[in-house]
Amino acid sequence: LMVGAVCVPRGSDSTESEMEFILNHSESSFVFIEHLRLYKKIARILQEKKLPAIVLDNAFPADILEKNKFFSIHSIIESVKDLDLRKHELKKLSETIYPEDLFTIIYTSGTTGNPKG
Repeated sequence: LMVGAVCVPRGSDSTESEMEFILNHSESSFVFIEHLRLYKKIARILQEKKLPAIVLDNAFPADILEKNKFFSIHSIIESVKDLDLRKHELKKLSETIYPEDLFTIIYTSGTTGNPKG
């Protein structure tokens, strides 16, 4: 969010079709996967859309990470060199964000049709 990304949160209790609709409608360019159960629900969608993913679960199976070329948030954090330089880069990027910029899109559950964002 500090670099201008738009967050589109959705609970892992959503159906596969709701998740697919939201990923398409929001024009998502990558996803965060909380855990293996969520991955199993949306694996087909991720493969079809070829969306990159960042996995949050440190216990996520390494073979699935490797096969799908997903990123582990823990590996990303561990690989960061020169944290002070990165903080400066992040500060510069955050200065390009304005109060009127879109921050998040929250979708309804879609109980009366497709979810609304």
